[in-house]
Amino acid sequence: MIAYYKRELLSYFRSPTGWVAMALYAIISGFFFSSWIPSGGFDLSGEFVFVSGILFIVVPIITMRLFSEEKKTGTDVLMYTASSSLSGIVVAKYLAALTLFLLMNITLLIHMLILLIFGGEINAVTVGSLFGLLLLGAVFIAIGTFASATTENQIIAALLSFTVILLSRFVFIFSEQFRSITVGILSALNVFGISSERIASAGNGVRDAMNWLDPYAKVDDYFIGVFRIQPIIFCVSVIVFFLFLTYRLMEKRRWSQNG
Repeated sequence: MIAYYKRELLSYFRSPTGWVAMALYAIISGFFFSSWIPSGGFDLSGEFVFVSGILFIVVPIITMRLFSEEKKTGTDVLMYTASSSLSGIVVAKYLAALTLFLLMNITLLIHMLILLIFGGEINAVTVGSLFGLLLLGAVFIAIGTFASATTENQIIAALLSFTVILLSRFVFIFSEQFRSITVGILSALNVFGISSERIASAGNGVRDAMNWLDPYAKVDDYFIGVFRIQPIIFCVSVIVFFLFLTYRLMEKRRWSQNG
């Protein structure tokens, strides 16, 4: 597992992928930071919120090659015959991508240092916003890892993770739309005389269920400096879920090849 982790991490810097991702992240966050300073703003939480909104661009770049490249070149066969467990390989690749993401965020730590030099203050909101950003990144990298395992085409893998992550940004909008649709359908087909209150309650239930799956809503408290354990449990659960799906997909492919 450690060998796979090292190999995967180093591969980011032996190809343009890692450098492009780091440069893009630094340029976008740096642009926001440089435009914030002249206005007299010394609250980095705004930058962290902004950066969290562009993860749908950055994460696909990091994760698109994790499994799809090996499938395309045929080297995925080596994974199925390696001494390391397949689950260990999945975790190693995920951790390599996560490590690159953490390295990319050194840029934000530099911004925090500049903030301190110019008399700014690092408070709970700043720390919480950074933590929330890292937590979101960890979740989306797990989703991107699974997307990469579904296809041998890196572009398709990137588009899959891009779409899922982008849509997750607007769950709160979709949930309201589905609430309205649910209420409308139940009202139109109400042949059992269900009360309007129960219909409204059903619509609210659909909305709340969708909002419960919203990763951005889960970490909102961190962006206002409030620390709770529940968002961490939720995010870790999502990460484990998608890594498990990735493992099962690879396991199925291994058995099909052996057959």
